[in-house]
Amino acid sequence: MDYSKFSGSGNWVYLPKMGESGIFHIKKMSFSKSTDERFNFSKSESVTENGKTVTTHEPILSPDTGEPFNLQCELENGKTLSVSSFGAFMQVFKKGDVQDGDKIKVSHPKKGEWLVEKLGKDSKTVANIEDETLPF
Repeated sequence: MDYSKFSGSGNWVYLPKMGESGIFHIKKMSFSKSTDERFNFSKSESVTENGKTVTTHEPILSPDTGEPFNLQCELENGKTLSVSSFGAFMQVFKKGDVQDGDKIKVSHPKKGEWLVEKLGKDSKTVANIEDETLPF
């Protein structure tokens, strides 16, 4: 059997696991909705039912669409970075002011802690984005 046609690497990549770090060269970011609710942003809530505490996961809804959502980043290497943790999204992307064209190093030293360092910007990507937004 010829296995040379099959690649072991998929098109999806994820933020680093606890204790690890990774470098991502972001071409373009966008919000999307997954049909699998596990991949959309959610928040955990503890509810007491019949004297027992149960943790539920409620979706976080997009302020624009009112639908569950996640962040997907098209990377320079052709892969897609899927971000489904709202905490990671807020700490890495919002707090780090990550934009299209940024090359970033993301570290996840311990639970609930994310660090981002900007390593550079791709001027080609930025120029293309600016061209798209021109009104003429």
